[in-house]
Amino acid sequence: MTEQTATSSGHWTKRVQEIVLSFSADSDCPFVVAGGSENAPFPIVSCLRNDLLTYLNENDRISNGYIVLEVQGRKMAGLTSYDAQKWLRNCCVRG
Repeated sequence: MTEQTATSSGHWTKRVQEIVLSFSADSDCPFVVAGGSENAPFPIVSCLRNDLLTYLNENDRISNGYIVLEVQGRKMAGLTSYDAQKWLRNCCVRG
């Protein structure tokens, strides 16, 4: 692929966003990680409850269907949905 084609195709790496969010430790994780290596290369956000999330920057918000590339520095590619959800819960408990 030529450089011009790669640029004009709008490769997904050009649209990667870092979104920092938090939620109350008293509640379960307000979204589910679906997909995973058993279905796709990356886990995705599913069953999102935005009302339970607090964002560092209100302009950056997640939505259902967003691909989860990394959580707390750990790459999510190759993880099953179970393992990705388990890692997310672990990060939520530890902060």
